[in-house]
Amino acid sequence: MFPRIIFSDFDGTLTYGLSLGSFFFSILDLIKTKKSELVVVTGRSVSWGHFLMTHTDIVAVISEGGGMLTFRDEKGLIRDHALLPDQELNRLKDFVLKLKQNFPEVSLSTDSLGRVADRAIELEVARPKMNELAGLMDAHQIHYSCSNVHMNFWCGDIDKYKGMMHFLEHHREEVNIEDCIYFGDSKNDESVFKAMKNTVGVSNIRTVIDELTYKPNVVLIGEHNEGPFGVLNYLDYLSRK
Repeated sequence: MFPRIIFSDFDGTLTYGLSLGSFFFSILDLIKTKKSELVVVTGRSVSWGHFLMTHTDIVAVISEGGGMLTFRDEKGLIRDHALLPDQELNRLKDFVLKLKQNFPEVSLSTDSLGRVADRAIELEVARPKMNELAGLMDAHQIHYSCSNVHMNFWCGDIDKYKGMMHFLEHHREEVNIEDCIYFGDSKNDESVFKAMKNTVGVSNIRTVIDELTYKPNVVLIGEHNEGPFGVLNYLDYLSRK
């Protein structure tokens, strides 16, 4: 049976590298044909969620690693909902000041200006200082993870799976998580791989698969199954079952 909702990571899963190509729109067309829905689950900022929802048929975006939900209300207006209490959001702001004091040479990502529940450092900037940055974050009980493009950090108890469950419980009460599927390719997808049965890793997950404690149920192989090609191929396979 075709999934009721397709949840998917964005960078490296719905994009090929960093490029958003025609295959992404082929995925949207197939999902629409099957009367299903796509929810993007990403480490990108809430402002990226606005872009995706104003330019595509995506029904919701869970952004900032699970800290923000962007959706349309009953009037069709785009709304944002932070999945963290104000106390944690304020603690994050205070930590950013300390980070800048300790690492003045490490700048936040450009899209951090549009972030609410987390902040990000470009991975290429963070990598040379990774141990020192992680040490400061550990000392202040700041959570962090790396996507294909960023080192994201945040306060409080958020992850991609919790964001997905919040969406289902508050916006799709009639849909069971077992009737959904998740596509991913990165270490920050591991909370979903751990908790959800129907998970698929597109073939470029091979670069991190040995670092994962919890792996996707299905791992695609071959260059023809990288990123959006793998998502489209697998959804096409499900549509013909």
